[in-house]
Order: sequence, then structure tokens, then C-alpha cells
Amino acid sequence: MLADLKTYLHIEHGIVLDDEVLTHILWADDLVLMSSTAEGLQQQLNGLFNFCQSTKFFLAISSI
Repeated sequence: MLADLKTYLHIEHGIVLDDEVLTHILWADDLVLMSSTAEGLQQQLNGLFNFCQSTKFFLAISSI
């Protein structure tokens, strides 16, 4: 089900690493969203919010 997450994130706001554009890293139950700007990160968060609404996922947020 989490495979659909990438369709909700905005590739134009990701970060470029070599020839790849990264929007997120997902490992087990951890998710890191990535962007090179604060506005881009907000767009990624908006996409995550939309994903959670459409799939009825519950999101617990913490910061480092």
C-alpha cells in the first residue's frame, strides 16, 4: 500500500542525487521527506497529508 505514496509526492520538489530525484526515504515504519526548499517540503507534507486521507492512514509525527 505504501508503494502508492510516491504518486502523492512532488518530484519537482525533491533533491537531486546523481541522476536520481529523491522525494522520500521509507524504511520499516520510518519516513523521511526531502526537498531543497522550505516551500518544497511543505508541498511534500501536503502530498503526505493527501495520501493519509485517501488511505485512512494515521500519522504520528516526531522531529529530531
